[in-house]
Amino acid sequence: MMWQKIFSTVGARYLVAVANLVVVILNAKALGLQQVGEIGLLTAAVNLIITFNSLFTGSTLVYFLSRAHNRPVLLLAYGWAIVGSFIGTGIFALLPFFSLTYMPYVLLLSLLGSVANVNTRRLLAWNNISGFNWTYLLQGGLILPFVCLLYYGVGYRTVDAFLGALFLSYLIAMLTSLGILWSYGIHTFGKWVELDVWKNMLRYGLWAAVDNAAEVLTTRINHFLIRQFTGWGGVGLLDSGTKVSESVWNISRALGFLANSSVARTANEAEQKQKTLHLLRVTFAGTFLLVAVIVCIPEWFYTEILFSEEFVGITGVIRGLAIGMVAFGCHTILSQYLIASGHVKYSALSSIVGLAVLLAAGVILIRAWGIVGAAASTSVAYVAMCLTSLTSFARLSGTRWHEFLPTLRKSV
Repeated sequence: MMWQKIFSTVGARYLVAVANLVVVILNAKALGLQQVGEIGLLTAAVNLIITFNSLFTGSTLVYFLSRAHNRPVLLLAYGWAIVGSFIGTGIFALLPFFSLTYMPYVLLLSLLGSVANVNTRRLLAWNNISGFNWTYLLQGGLILPFVCLLYYGVGYRTVDAFLGALFLSYLIAMLTSLGILWSYGIHTFGKWVELDVWKNMLRYGLWAAVDNAAEVLTTRINHFLIRQFTGWGGVGLLDSGTKVSESVWNISRALGFLANSSVARTANEAEQKQKTLHLLRVTFAGTFLLVAVIVCIPEWFYTEILFSEEFVGITGVIRGLAIGMVAFGCHTILSQYLIASGHVKYSALSSIVGLAVLLAAGVILIRAWGIVGAAASTSVAYVAMCLTSLTSFARLSGTRWHEFLPTLRKSV
C-alpha cells in the first residue's frame, strides 16, 4: 500500500515536472532571458505569499484536523487564505521589484493557490491521496497547454500571457479540488468559533510559518541578491539552472507529503520513526541517482537544444547546486516528521540555520564567483539544514546512526 502511494505521488510530480520543463524551454525561446527573469521573480513572489498563508493553511491544517473539531479549523484556514493573500500582495506592491500592473495577477494567483492548498491538505489529512495527486496534476500540468495556446495559437508571447496561463490552471485545480471534497462527503462538526483551538493553531502556525518562510527564503532569496549584482539576465540564468536542478525534488516533495500524512495520523512513536526512516532512505537513493545523471549532462545540450546561447554557464549553476539538492531532499522528509509529530520548533530551527548560513555564505561567494557562487552558497545552506534536522530527528526519536542505513525489513 505504501509503495503504491509512493509511485502514484512521485509519478504525478514527474508528469508535472516534464510539463514544467517544456514550459521553461518555451519561455526561453519565446520570451528571452530578461522576461524569463521577470517570470521567475513574479512566481517567487506568489510562492512566498502562499507560504505566508501556510500559517493556517499548510501543515497546521493537517495537524489539527486530526486533533480538533474541524469547523473552527476550516473557518480559520479559508479565512486566512483570503486575508493573507491581500496582505502579501500589498507588501509586494510597496517593494521596487515589480510593475504595479502585475499586482492583480499576484493577488489572484495567491488566492487561488492558497485556497487550493487548503483543499489539498484536507484531502491529505483524510488520506485521499488520489484526489491530492489529481489536484496537483491539474494545477501544474495544465500550464503547458494554456501556454502553447496563448504563445502559438493566439500569438500572445508576453509575461502577461504566461501569467494568464498560470491563472487558468490554478482556477481549474481549485474548482476540481472543491468538487472532490464535495463528492468525498466530508462532514463538518463542532462549533464554528472555538478560541482555544484558534490559539493552539496560532501558536503552532507561527512556528510553521517561520519554518516555511525561512525555507522559502533560503531557496529563493539569491534570486533577489543576484538581481542587484548582475541584473535580470543573471536572475534568468540562475532561475533556469535552479529549476532544472530542483526537478530532483519531486521525489522528496511527494514523499514529504506522505511522511506528513502518515506521521500525523498515528500517535505510535515507533511507527512514526520507521515510516520516516523508510521514506528517508527512498528519498536519498532516488535523489542521489537523479542528481548524478543531471550533473553529467553537457552544457551544449542546454544552450543548443533546450534553451539558447543566452544560457551559457547554466551547468555551473547546476553543478554548484548538486550536493545541496540531495541534502535538501533528505531534509524535507525529516522536516515533515518534526512538523507532523508536533516538534515544529525543531523544523523551524533547521530552516533558520539554513537561512543564516545562506546569507553569510552568499555575501562571500556571490561577490567572488557571481552566479556560480550563488548556487554554491545555496548548497552550503541546504547541507546545514539537513544536518540540523537530522540531529533533531535522531535525538527526538531515539534513532541511532546505524539505523539510517538501508534495511531489508518490510516497512510498516
